[in-house]
Amino acid sequence: MLDMNEYNTIRGMHDRGASIKLIAHELQMARNTVRKYLRSDQPPRFQTPSGSHPTLAPFDAQIKSWLQQGFIGSRVLKELRKLGYHGPSATFYRYLARQRKTVKTPDAVQRFETAPAHQAQYDWSEYVIPGVCAPVKVYVSCLILGYSRYRHYGASLDITQPSIFEAIEEGFAAFGGIPKEVLFDNPRALVTRARPHLVWNGSLLAFAAHYCFLPRACWPYRAQTKGKVENPFRYLETQFITGLIWSGFPDFGLRLKAFEQEVNQRPHGTTGVPPVERLAEEQPLLTPLPGHPFISPQSDFRQVSLDSLIAFQRRRYSIPWQYAGKTVWIKIRSGAELEVFSQRGDLLARHTIERGTRRVIIKNEHYVGLHQQQKTVLAEAFRTRFPDGGLFLEKLLAQYKFNATDQLRRILVLADYYSPAAMKQAFEQGLAHNTFSANFIRGILEQLAEASLETSFSPAPRLRALPGGEVKPNLNRYQELIDFGSGKKVGNE
Repeated sequence: MLDMNEYNTIRGMHDRGASIKLIAHELQMARNTVRKYLRSDQPPRFQTPSGSHPTLAPFDAQIKSWLQQGFIGSRVLKELRKLGYHGPSATFYRYLARQRKTVKTPDAVQRFETAPAHQAQYDWSEYVIPGVCAPVKVYVSCLILGYSRYRHYGASLDITQPSIFEAIEEGFAAFGGIPKEVLFDNPRALVTRARPHLVWNGSLLAFAAHYCFLPRACWPYRAQTKGKVENPFRYLETQFITGLIWSGFPDFGLRLKAFEQEVNQRPHGTTGVPPVERLAEEQPLLTPLPGHPFISPQSDFRQVSLDSLIAFQRRRYSIPWQYAGKTVWIKIRSGAELEVFSQRGDLLARHTIERGTRRVIIKNEHYVGLHQQQKTVLAEAFRTRFPDGGLFLEKLLAQYKFNATDQLRRILVLADYYSPAAMKQAFEQGLAHNTFSANFIRGILEQLAEASLETSFSPAPRLRALPGGEVKPNLNRYQELIDFGSGKKVGNE
């Protein structure tokens, strides 16, 4: 099959007087071929072979179905690769061009306009943004009101269910209310089973009930169903993301907020009115916001350790010491911040999620007042146990202004092993020598114990037979005394 250049060369040489023999010799082709195209009044056409290509024939029905749904060629090829097609892309596109002639194109659609406060649409898109140090993968969510076109952008480092809920909550706050329904795609975080047999995730239903809106899901691969939220992403890519560099994720979030304000103040391409002006009409009709944020039935609860730390992703974060031993719940903000709430919903702490090598993240303000509180509790326990030891306690607190807590704790441990009379004698010795440390008191108690053993010594009585069975002594108390002597903390410290 000749191409157009060869055809035009044959005609040109013949018009200039070249013979068929000369043309055939110069172009290295048969004389009959030259005669054929000199006799033809039409230029050569490439005739596509009829029928399906052998490698694509098994996928005919599926390809036609995708074309009817509006799939573009690159999407069809991508899906075919998953099904096992390994042929050349050029072969596929030639085949696809023939198939498009036999497949009915999607019907034209009419733009769907919604009444004020009726519907909002939600979607998200993934981007890799250039940073000063390294590229960062971010997920940008968009919630847009159907009537006013007022939109809210939210950035996150992940796209988990809590991140989606957070973006929607922030959108509702930006709108100043809640529409009657919210249209979603079919993300796995929200939909247990997509259409046609739609099953919503239980947490999404609880979230919708809390904010009093009806969730709706569009049909898969029907982007035009939620076109109002698809278009803002194209504008975001071309007018904001492309060509810019950010110092990090916080910088991206701040500049995204500024971009959101700019977009909402310019006239919209369809309505011709700035979204912020149409929002003023729509806002009075929105459902008012609830008085507190959503707490999922599957919220992530944490038990606070006695040192006021909670565990999260193999790291430990501090919270105010007053909540030691209690249960709190956590919430992740934008995939970058950890927030800790009491069970009443009060914000207790906020940490930047550590992604480096640190294992314990402590804020000193969370422990302010803890030392004084411990000293007060231990001093009260001392007074209760030793009503006559007030002078000793007073002297101890004066002598150990900064570490009285440790001294009191260790003395109270000694009281578990020695009699009240022995403790009283030890306190009297401490007052006599003006020394009130736990080590001094322990030394006096040991001397008193040794003296008591010497005076009470007597010949051993005749041994009796021990009862049968294995006897297992409890050595925990002895271990505590050993730890005490070495300076270690004992008991429930």
